[in-house]
Amino acid sequence: MFNLNHIQVRQFFQLKEDEAAKYIELQSIMKSEDIFLNFKAKPLGELTFGQVSQIKRVFMKPTYENLLECFKTVFKVREDKYLNSDIIHYFYALNWIKSQVMALVEKEKMLIPDPDPDLEMAGVKKLNVFGEMATLINLAQKFSTTPMEIEKWNYNVVFTILLYQKLEGEVRRDYNNITKPK
Repeated sequence: MFNLNHIQVRQFFQLKEDEAAKYIELQSIMKSEDIFLNFKAKPLGELTFGQVSQIKRVFMKPTYENLLECFKTVFKVREDKYLNSDIIHYFYALNWIKSQVMALVEKEKMLIPDPDPDLEMAGVKKLNVFGEMATLINLAQKFSTTPMEIEKWNYNVVFTILLYQKLEGEVRRDYNNITKPK
């Protein structure tokens, strides 16, 4: 069906764009695997918040360098082994990372707050320029530490704290609306 040569990752990254596109098409129909060169992937939720943020950025604009760093983080693989690996196993592993990133992004939708017209009128959207740093600053203030320290925390812990804060805020808001004098 594809009639492609069996190549290594090193060779894939040296292909011209039109040749690489044929391999990318193959990758798009492949399944995923959480093993690469006998290295079992570390679940993304068990990585640090900073590592997960970096991996998510990789998939927005992948390059040779940042994909390599992603594999080093997730699979603890050295560059020489990465480059000499079989392209098929590479695609399985890459698809696994990609599927995990997509699952986290989907899960993070739970953190999106309900629209608040008063906050919007006050200009809350101005804070969007800070991206994930706003999250780090907020948590750092709450826990009397620095944003750089929060970035080292386990992703699942940070996510749980953020979800708790969101739900607690919604409960407080609803409670205030219920108990407000009429």
